[in-house]
Amino acid sequence: MDIAREYLRISRSLSYSVKMRILLASRSFSHGASHQHTDAALRQGAKNALRGHFPSASAQQLEVMSFYLICRAAIRDAGRVQSGLSPYDSDIDAWESKRQTMNEMAEELSLKVQMAQERNAKFQSTLSNMMKKVSDTSSGIVSNLK
Repeated sequence: MDIAREYLRISRSLSYSVKMRILLASRSFSHGASHQHTDAALRQGAKNALRGHFPSASAQQLEVMSFYLICRAAIRDAGRVQSGLSPYDSDIDAWESKRQTMNEMAEELSLKVQMAQERNAKFQSTLSNMMKKVSDTSSGIVSNLK
């Protein structure tokens, strides 16, 4: 099995939200990973970190996600050694940036909806006033004819 190919295959099959939950689990995993000296202990540590974020996941799902988590940790650690940064800084910054952008978009949309509702209320008020004037005028004409 080619590890890189398997990692890419799994990465493509996981949704964005699952990847973000795995990213959150990777924090607790990274703290305990330095104390794991065997492959089995490393895999078990990854599964334990994932269980808290995926309590209803099957054993097979945990196995796949733990493989993905360990690969991500290895990639991050390799990048950290080269750049001197924390391996999670770029992912967390990207996630935070996306969240902030989404919050701004939601706020902008909320303001647009509020403005549209205000325009609609003003239009309905104007229409109601016009209909009242037409009714008053019609009543006045009828009363003048009598």
